[in-house]
Amino acid sequence: MTELRLDKEDFSQLARQILSEGHALRFRTVGVSMWPLIRDGDLVEIQPAAPDSYRKGDILLYEQQRGVLLVHRVIAVKREDDQMSLLMQGDALRSADGLAALSQVLGRVALVDRNGRLIHLDSPFQRLLGRLLAVFLPLYKQLI
Repeated sequence: MTELRLDKEDFSQLARQILSEGHALRFRTVGVSMWPLIRDGDLVEIQPAAPDSYRKGDILLYEQQRGVLLVHRVIAVKREDDQMSLLMQGDALRSADGLAALSQVLGRVALVDRNGRLIHLDSPFQRLLGRLLAVFLPLYKQLI
């Protein structure tokens, strides 16, 4: 597989274009904010998804600010005046990132490839686990 290294702005533009055209995107992660599920250097596959399909527990690729893309979990879905926003947080982080508008979301993480070991996040078990983590992680982090 050929690897292409891009700066954050170029990667953000390319990711947005690929996903908006309905194609999947695979890239290597950098960082530990989603540890232990997603680790530094894991290959993740992002699938385009309809904004009305995002649920608590999903792991999404979204643009936080100024081209910075993050892969974090939806810990709450907020609806106000017919507008939906998502409260995002990394599993290994103590606090939430803040609310993300649907326009900031590029797609949903469907697969994690860790050295050939595939973790399908769209399986019933992983979706249930994601929902449980979205509920219990914020509570756990308040206790520690």
